[in-house]
Amino acid sequence: MFITDYSHQSLGLVEEVFSGLSFKKNMISTLQQKSGIDTLAVNRFLNDIKMHHIGTYLHSLNVARLSAQLACQLKLSALDVYIISIGALLHDVGKTIISCNILDKKGRLNNDEWSLVKKHPQQGADIILRYDWGEQLKPMLLLHHERLDGKGYFCVSAEKIPLAARIVILTDAYDAMVSPRPYQRKRDILSCWEEIDSCSGTQFDSELIPSFYSVIMHNRKLS
Repeated sequence: MFITDYSHQSLGLVEEVFSGLSFKKNMISTLQQKSGIDTLAVNRFLNDIKMHHIGTYLHSLNVARLSAQLACQLKLSALDVYIISIGALLHDVGKTIISCNILDKKGRLNNDEWSLVKKHPQQGADIILRYDWGEQLKPMLLLHHERLDGKGYFCVSAEKIPLAARIVILTDAYDAMVSPRPYQRKRDILSCWEEIDSCSGTQFDSELIPSFYSVIMHNRKLS
């Protein structure tokens, strides 16, 4: 995993997510103002996630960094990169109302448990939409378990999945595969990439995969 722990305030955390990218500190402050996103609220949500389940917290930070890198690789605007990154940071905030016993269960979930887990994207979106600035983050929270073939959690069709959500769908799945989980072993890069390639065009946007591969190879060279 990229990140092991952070104790910074929210803007400092955002700066860490953007580390290695061509974003200066004053630019991040400008993007915060343009987006209208309340970083104090973001920090509170992240603290809630961290206190509830450290694995989900670390996963959220990794997905945010990968999403920022991929958005930059795609040459999106600085504002879009910022918004996607914050959406990625909070994509699993809905899991804060799911019992850790379920999140850490080693065996197969029963029907009731699986039903609760499948609700977390909607629950996360509902939480963030209490704020005026939450609407711009909604696609990443609500749709990050959708698939282009329409077989995701809510069976959303491909044309209704925007680019921001497609980015988080890919980065979320990748980090889930390369990170140790109570219910599955950590997978190596080659195995992950075979999985991503086999799901190109069905689960993942095939146009994002070459750019994401460049991001992963760049990170490996730095590690």
